[in-house]
Amino acid sequence: MALPMLSVPKKDVRKTMEIIDAVKFLPDKGYFQRMIIYLDKMFPIAPRLAVAVILYLSFTLSLCGVHGFSFEGISMYSILGIWGIFAITLILRLMDELKDRQTDMILFKDRPLPLGQVKEGDIRYSLFFICLIYIVCHLISQRVLLSSAVTLGYAFLMFKYFFLPRKSYDCLLLNLATHNPITVVILLHLTTIFSVQYDIRFADLNNSFLIILLVEYWFLFLSWEISRKIRYPREETEYITYSGIFGYRRAAFIAFTVQSVSFAVACYLYTIIGISAVYLIIVMAGYLILVFGYAKFLLNKMSTGIKLRTMAETYAIIMMLATIVDSCLKAVN
Repeated sequence: MALPMLSVPKKDVRKTMEIIDAVKFLPDKGYFQRMIIYLDKMFPIAPRLAVAVILYLSFTLSLCGVHGFSFEGISMYSILGIWGIFAITLILRLMDELKDRQTDMILFKDRPLPLGQVKEGDIRYSLFFICLIYIVCHLISQRVLLSSAVTLGYAFLMFKYFFLPRKSYDCLLLNLATHNPITVVILLHLTTIFSVQYDIRFADLNNSFLIILLVEYWFLFLSWEISRKIRYPREETEYITYSGIFGYRRAAFIAFTVQSVSFAVACYLYTIIGISAVYLIIVMAGYLILVFGYAKFLLNKMSTGIKLRTMAETYAIIMMLATIVDSCLKAVN
């Protein structure tokens, strides 16, 4: 007796094949070449790694200074801290690539994924692989592992838009309120690594200093987030920007105000742990560059509003380098 043939809808077959492709272990042929193209354009490794080093050193040196510890230099913990920053920012970039793929197909057609220079499967495989390495590298301590899991968990919530209704996905201010705190989460992870390295409990940390330090760094990166979405009216597209919501002058004022608060907090912090003339000169120079840049933008003397992003990045780097230079000079003296 012949068995009856089962009729499987083509839609179900297609979904099944997509699942099989998603879970297979090895990436498609040409994966490494495609990812090199992708990283070169969307996440250049050398500058991103340099920023990770600068952020780790400046933040950790600040913690060492206020708690009376000597920085131990290159160690397992410093490598872990730098890797943690680099990896989580790469994870966030890959997640954004998947989150925004439909928008990019319309508004950013010159990016690798819309151009077909990299496959969606390549992004998914890379995301899985980096997340796995990220967790494995944090197995050195239960506290550090828990902190890394919290950081990765927050990134996952961002990826899923905190499970908010789909209609809220395009609300820029809501996204800022829910996504930008990842900066504080990353900095608290660095603080956890610091506490394990120097064998100090969280309860024994100078928490008032830590809170102010977190505000300084958070506002540095918050201003960057705002600045990168400011355009002149002639540059506005369907892409949602802060200048589109508030107007380009008000948006620039908001970004500058946030940076000014960060500058004021930085100066206050260093009066606590002993500010040096060199530090003050560097941060003042950075702030004056900022003032000049915003004046030029508001007078419509810039070729493009996108330069505000570069200016915000430069200012953040200057502020962090000032901390490193100041700490090095104190160590020498």
